[in-house]
Amino acid sequence: MPTGMERVAFWQNKLGRCEAAILGVLAKAYPNPIERSALAHMAGYSETSSGFQNALSTLRTLEFIEGKMGQPLQARQELFE
Repeated sequence: MPTGMERVAFWQNKLGRCEAAILGVLAKAYPNPIERSALAHMAGYSETSSGFQNALSTLRTLEFIEGKMGQPLQARQELFE
């Protein structure tokens, strides 16, 4: 399994379009968290869209991102190891 950004790219190729976009934004910002509204804008999605919300849920389930509702989100450290 690749490490670092190569691992991120590996998973982006396996994810849906929205999930891949969100993961890419968070990976580039790592280790800094990003507010949900800014993340949606940078990924090219509406913060209130179901697609964006579902993508966040998928990424949390896969344990690629962390951050609770109302808090900034960030890529998990384990994604880069």
